[in-house]
Amino acid sequence: MSTRKSRVVSQIKGPHLLVQELGNELVIFNRQTNTAHMLNPQAAAIYRAAADGCSMEEAARIVDRGNEVERDAAAALAVADLATAGVVTSGLPPVSRRSLLRTMGAAATAPMVISILAPTPAAAASNLPPQASCTVEDSCVQDAVCLRGTCCLVEFAFGCTSNADCCEPFECDQGIGPGPLPPGICKLAFQPNVT
Repeated sequence: MSTRKSRVVSQIKGPHLLVQELGNELVIFNRQTNTAHMLNPQAAAIYRAAADGCSMEEAARIVDRGNEVERDAAAALAVADLATAGVVTSGLPPVSRRSLLRTMGAAATAPMVISILAPTPAAAASNLPPQASCTVEDSCVQDAVCLRGTCCLVEFAFGCTSNADCCEPFECDQGIGPGPLPPGICKLAFQPNVT
């Protein structure tokens, strides 16, 4: 493989990648890995240029940061981040992120690509009630949190009907009064003895 050919950056395409424009930035969601990648303006421009294949020299011109050495380092960092995100391919050898950041100096003010693991649709829409079994991927209703495998309400969270609804060391204070008791709030189970 020639050196010139190995320095070409190409977009990875497929139905598993959903691309959304956000001004001059991009968000790319990978359905296979359930990961969202936020591309800053420079990384987004390189990704767009890679649709038809672009050289590292073209990528460096797109970056437009600092002097020539800093631009080359910023382009290499952006391409490495895009390749790690699985949205471009390049024949570039692995590079040390630390050495690129040192080379870039003041030009390295913000990340080029930010990747996050998105919650599964079931987890995002779960809204489990107090006392329900949960995992860290689940979401509990309103002020409830998943603690030790159970959704529970934290201090001063309104809506408890029993002590089991509250996280330890809180208990449900349902108040006093005639008729059916309204939902209570979670308060400390013990009050310090002040003398």
